[in-house]
Parts: sequence; structure tokens; C-alpha cells
Amino acid sequence: MTLIIMNKNACSLWDTLNEKFNYPLIETNIKKYYHKDIDDPLLYHSTINTNLLLFDIIAEIIDQLVVKRFPKMFE
Repeated sequence: MTLIIMNKNACSLWDTLNEKFNYPLIETNIKKYYHKDIDDPLLYHSTINTNLLLFDIIAEIIDQLVVKRFPKMFE
């Protein structure tokens, strides 16, 4: 399951991580070896805009997604 959660703080953190881990190189390698575009939204199962929801609601959404995807682990 792939999940993207973005908000203003995450975006600034993402910019910092991009500088540290050289995001363009990672993106180039993904295109080179896997022939995928890292920015393609169809590669991700869920995307949550945290600017529109409270964190407790987001946690509940993630909880429900995980339990539905792996029901045997929660019996």
C-alpha cells in the first residue's frame, strides 16, 4: 500500500530531504530502472490532502485502509 500525505510542513520537510538525498537522482534512477514517473498519481493507492482534514480524521482513514487491506492481521 502506498500512501502520500502532504501539508505545508511536509512540503518544507520534503524540500529539505530533496536537497539531502538528491531527489532528481532518485527520480532519474526510478525512470531508468523501473520506467515509471515518480509523480504519476496512478502509482499510489491513496493521496490525502491534510490541509482539508484534521489529523485524527486522517489517522482514522489510514486505520480503515490498513485494516481493510490486511484483515487477517487484525483478527
